[in-house]
Amino acid sequence: MDEVRLAMKIDQSSILAFLQNLLSGKFEIELEEELHGQELLSASCPHMHKNWELKFVPLQGSDEGCGIVVVSPGLVHATSPCHFFSVEISHYSLRIGHLSSPDCLRFFVADEDFKLNTLPELLAALIKIGGERRFLSTRKKLMSAILQHLFDLLELLHRSIDTRGTFKPLSKALEYIQHNYYISSIEVKDIADFAGVSAQYLNRICMSEKGASLRQLLIKERLSKAYELLLEDKYYIKEIARITGWNCPAYFSNCFRKHYGCYPTQVKEQR
Repeated sequence: MDEVRLAMKIDQSSILAFLQNLLSGKFEIELEEELHGQELLSASCPHMHKNWELKFVPLQGSDEGCGIVVVSPGLVHATSPCHFFSVEISHYSLRIGHLSSPDCLRFFVADEDFKLNTLPELLAALIKIGGERRFLSTRKKLMSAILQHLFDLLELLHRSIDTRGTFKPLSKALEYIQHNYYISSIEVKDIADFAGVSAQYLNRICMSEKGASLRQLLIKERLSKAYELLLEDKYYIKEIARITGWNCPAYFSNCFRKHYGCYPTQVKEQR
């Protein structure tokens, strides 16, 4: 199923207004469940993040309020087919908006000795409470605290300068690959559009600075993520292929062998 982005302007003022309305209005919390087996294989763009994610989605059967889907780090989940925007959260960064769009808001700190926020701890506490109905009131109070923290943080932060031409196109291209490698339909043009330059120009500077084409860097990223998952020994090879953006497990295995000198099965057997 294709992603549907609901009509909403993605800028700091619009996000603040949305959060303010949500804090005084109706919201429901959903804890994303991990995909497995056939459900994983048939899902729309199954993937995982190393960071927390909040997805703001319409409430089913209601024109008012909002659903907030909480996705834990490392949890395999599908792309939401219909949503207002997402927030990806770590101690050192926030990404807000449609996360594969160049209009996505970015806030970050370069010094890892300084934490930008404590949202990960609050979200971890929310997950520990669980989804039982008897804890509904506690979950809502904690989510209200999370939303207020996010609101206050956005008011304090200035938007990171991220207009076309501010960051180097190659840096933006690499960021896009790191965050969207799992989308099997990615084309070089998609990466170039995000970076704000032509595909031909981006490939040329990529070859000059990285010694590889954009396509090769995308494949390398997918294989690197696949190798990490193989070491976890948690998923079947066809599931790992799907999670990391490969539609054909056999093609994935051949690319893996060319890059690492062994097949994915051999990595699992060495565990």
